Amino acid sequence: MASKEDNISSGAFSDHAVKKSATQKAQEDLIKNWGQFSSNPVGLLNEYSQRIGQRLLFIETDSGGQFLTFSICALIGEERFGEATGNSRKEAKSAAAKTALLELKKRVKPQEGEASDIETKPESSKPAAELLPSLECAVSHQDRCAAVCSDVFDRLVVSVPKYKSCKSSLAAFILEREYTCCYGTKTERYEVVALGTGETSYSGYVVFNGRVIHDSNAVVGARRSLLRYLYKQLLMFYSGEAELAEMSIFCTTENSKRLSLKQGIFLHLYLAKIPRGAAECAPSLNNSGKDKIIEEARQFNGEGRTALWLHIHAKDDLIPTVYCPASVLGARVCCMSGSDKLMRWTVLGVQGALLSLLINPLYIVSIVLGDDLHDTEALKAAVVQRVNDSLKKSVPEEYKTKEVHFFRGPPVCSLDLDPDCKTISLNWCLGDSLEIVNAAEGKLINTSSQNGTSNASRLCKAAMFSYFRKVAEKIGKQDLLNAETYSELKKRAVTYQHVKKKLIDDLYEFGKWPEKVVSDLFRK
Repeated sequence: MASKEDNISSGAFSDHAVKKSATQKAQEDLIKNWGQFSSNPVGLLNEYSQRIGQRLLFIETDSGGQFLTFSICALIGEERFGEATGNSRKEAKSAAAKTALLELKKRVKPQEGEASDIETKPESSKPAAELLPSLECAVSHQDRCAAVCSDVFDRLVVSVPKYKSCKSSLAAFILEREYTCCYGTKTERYEVVALGTGETSYSGYVVFNGRVIHDSNAVVGARRSLLRYLYKQLLMFYSGEAELAEMSIFCTTENSKRLSLKQGIFLHLYLAKIPRGAAECAPSLNNSGKDKIIEEARQFNGEGRTALWLHIHAKDDLIPTVYCPASVLGARVCCMSGSDKLMRWTVLGVQGALLSLLINPLYIVSIVLGDDLHDTEALKAAVVQRVNDSLKKSVPEEYKTKEVHFFRGPPVCSLDLDPDCKTISLNWCLGDSLEIVNAAEGKLINTSSQNGTSNASRLCKAAMFSYFRKVAEKIGKQDLLNAETYSELKKRAVTYQHVKKKLIDDLYEFGKWPEKVVSDLFRK
């Protein structure tokens, strides 16, 4: 006589077999009806989900607007498929259905003896997706960062191969997420969420409408793309949908009205080339030891300036701020070097003034440098060691400087840039298509842009103002919506501005950090 345990086990196996059979039948029907892929992808996906007894949801991660395209992903049961974008909800929903269908098609095992280009799962007691983390963990942190960044960039430029050499300046932000795998052990998953390329900046006269990208250097483009990604995540959190809020990277905290990153999520930065400014000017260590690098860097170099001075892009040149005439600062667009901005983010966080009204400071945990021609200790000196310890101890608790880890990583390509790409800057964040900017003009290269006749980039200040207002409307922050200008809104971040002023005062021995008062006066 079968025991109770045998009956339960037998019943569980029977249920599993039925579900497996239903899934196989649904997959076979999916292939049979594949002709609907182009004409009715949503209907085809809905039919598949019904056959396997799972609920189909389309989750909107971007709500559109002047600078936001619509981003939607499909969710079948508990499985989430990749995001897709469109100029309307209908277009994005159709694209999301196609993305899910293509992924499902890869899982269909061809009939015995039948030739097929469809990928099949490896024969194993565990799914490939569950086996992969254990293989990833055998690779070093810096190698994983370089690999995922290289892969994402290569896939993005498949349709525009003439911009491949832009990879030489690639900067990318990576989210590392801790999770428990099928074996019950903790592992990590790396995902590129934002990237940028570029080696030049707009050097024309000041524009007052906020629709021109001033700084198109790679690390700045990557950071502004990251801001766009963060706004998307905030819209998910405040969407009112439990599934979306759960998928967001943010969570509430007991001791703060602002959101924070969920535990087990870390932010890393990969740099294919050392950022301009102090980091590239600082001397290599040779055999002197890292404790002497600041002393060595403060000695005048052959060009007649200290290597660790603050530097500024002005009129197509990079010069110490102390040498930049007031007339140029007042009339021309001048941008601080990548080294100086990285240093500022280690103190203030990468979120900037506007987002500091909504989230707690967000810090880079590690920086991986893939530039064989420069020393990571020189980068560390420029980014971390110019800030005095006294400042780090005197700021509010949430701005206490966190340790940044520096790694020498593998290069992802040659550092040579094609002359035709000299003024090109690329940017992307998760869920977006690739955007191409003419850095010399600070606008998109395609005059038929979906953003209107202004040809403004989705990373311009006006766009950031628009994203912020969308989130503020979601959570009913009328006091923030009442701010008439971009400058006024930035001033509302009182604590952030206080810490920023302390930092600027602390850096006085390296030069003066210029303010951008006039260019921030545009209205909503």
